[in-house]
Amino acid sequence: MNYDNRSISFGSVHLGYRVEGEGARKIVLLHGLNSHSGTWRKNISALARDSTVVAPSLPPNRSGEATSELAGLYADHVSAVCADAGIEGAAVVGNSMGGWVAMRLLSVHRELVSRVVLEDTAGSGSDDVRVLEASAIPVLIVWGGSDLLLPVSAGLELHSRLSGSELRVIPNAGHVPHWETPEEFNGAVGTFLRQRVVR
Repeated sequence: MNYDNRSISFGSVHLGYRVEGEGARKIVLLHGLNSHSGTWRKNISALARDSTVVAPSLPPNRSGEATSELAGLYADHVSAVCADAGIEGAAVVGNSMGGWVAMRLLSVHRELVSRVVLEDTAGSGSDDVRVLEASAIPVLIVWGGSDLLLPVSAGLELHSRLSGSELRVIPNAGHVPHWETPEEFNGAVGTFLRQRVVR
């Protein structure tokens, strides 16, 4: 199923992405490894009611490994999509590998990111976590309480490292709460995005 409604080409790379909504708030949704924008189809319409939502389909990684180099490559791809869609200062939401990409995007393209949602994220031991902590931007951590790939203890540890972060554990969800429990996920993210930033 091709859920994308726009595309961009640069160099030898061709990427599709989905855009919905016309709101002033910008949201970028980043899927997990070897997935696509369609994994967000239970979430985009709800989030796009008062926002502009962009969901890239990042290319597959044949090795199946989440690495720092891959996070950097994907962050550059997301930056290109954001430029094409006119997006900056976005709330960046990432599941699994997408969470690591969200953190790397902040590290290398700070102007694109206003707040971050990390959903059962990879890269919780990377240097990008320190950059996220130093940025002092709002962070929501969402974790499936039944995640067998990255246990909830990893989310608790990440929460302890990111002072001021919020943590929402969804007990009946596994590794992909936005797909498994979309109403709970959409509600948690929507509430977080409506909060005013106090500095």
